Amino acid sequence: MWFGPDSTSSLSRTGRRPDPATPEASDGVGIRSAARLKSKRQRLCGKVGQVQGAGVIVFGPFTKDLDRLTFTCGKEELDHWFRYMAGQQERDNTARTIFGMDERQVRVASFYTLVATRLEVAEVEGTALGSKYPVSAILLARLAVHVEYQGEGLGKRTLLYALANLAGVSEQVGFEVVVVDAIDDEAVGFYQKYGFRQLSDDGRRLFLTTKDLRKTFTRPEE
Repeated sequence: MWFGPDSTSSLSRTGRRPDPATPEASDGVGIRSAARLKSKRQRLCGKVGQVQGAGVIVFGPFTKDLDRLTFTCGKEELDHWFRYMAGQQERDNTARTIFGMDERQVRVASFYTLVATRLEVAEVEGTALGSKYPVSAILLARLAVHVEYQGEGLGKRTLLYALANLAGVSEQVGFEVVVVDAIDDEAVGFYQKYGFRQLSDDGRRLFLTTKDLRKTFTRPEE
């Protein structure tokens, strides 16, 4: 996976506003109001604010109304997945992708993808987790930032948003760790800054225990 210098060559403007599935809308089935979402984002992720050359970045659920075909993070495999596979996995309920949207440009500035998984005994026995049993986990499968937004801290902000919301999810769904597969040594260092530990000394799989997650991040507002 790509940890997020941000990728996407200029995502074209669609001219359309987010559909009612976006977090700024209210559909009567529990979607929070825009005011509550703004407050939550500011509290959990610091300033949502502006990225240089961009508008306000708003995080919300996957929507087909935003152009994905022009997104590029500098990693072709990841770009291809986002353009052509993210929608299918969303429909199949095998993954959930959250967009960081530039409201002014009406385009995806960043995204992350979560998948439910578990670590088998062979993967964790004798590692830093030290478990003799399978470990339930949430996999942070992908995280990327559009190339035009890289170097402005959006990768950090996207990760913190993801973790803050997972802290809230942990109160309703049981999982023991958050896992990520870093793409390179630079990515390993990036995740370590936010509490992730290497599963093995020489590996690029890292984990953050749910216990540490909940100590660090407050629960999103209802």
